[in-house]
Amino acid sequence: MELSNGTTLEVTPEHRFFSNGEWVPIEELNVNDTLQLKDNSIVVIDNKIIFPTFVEVYNLEIEDNENYYVTEEGILVHNGYISERQGEIIDRSELNKPTKRGNAPTFKSDGTAVEIHHRGQNPEGPFDEMHWKNHRGAGNDAINHPQKSCPSKIDRKTFKAQKLEYWREVYDNWD
Repeated sequence: MELSNGTTLEVTPEHRFFSNGEWVPIEELNVNDTLQLKDNSIVVIDNKIIFPTFVEVYNLEIEDNENYYVTEEGILVHNGYISERQGEIIDRSELNKPTKRGNAPTFKSDGTAVEIHHRGQNPEGPFDEMHWKNHRGAGNDAINHPQKSCPSKIDRKTFKAQKLEYWREVYDNWD
């Protein structure tokens, strides 16, 4: 992959980059898509070539964070998997499969979408799947969000991307 700043990267197809507010596998990105840099600026993908070959790869583990920067310019990449964040899940027999990849499943009982709760209001999760009544309903909002009067540690833009990625994985592994 060649970028507008002159950088060349060689990565496996499933490696995820932060592009337009979400984590996207490189195989789903195209020429002219953008990647985020550590200074919040962007770089454009100028060229992408797929080589059908097998290579030895190494996974990098960073304690408490699956995001890191590569290259001198600092391209934001992700090495973890949402399933590592998965906490309490709802029995799939109680749910309708999402209508499309990235959407939350809905409850068969009332058609409402499953919500994700950051257990302990921790930005890294684990994520618990919940019905809105158990998450934010009468009396539960204060229980699940005891620090609501304090500034949230959760970056909503990042969480939006995490939710999208989480529900994509749920969709991909539904059956």
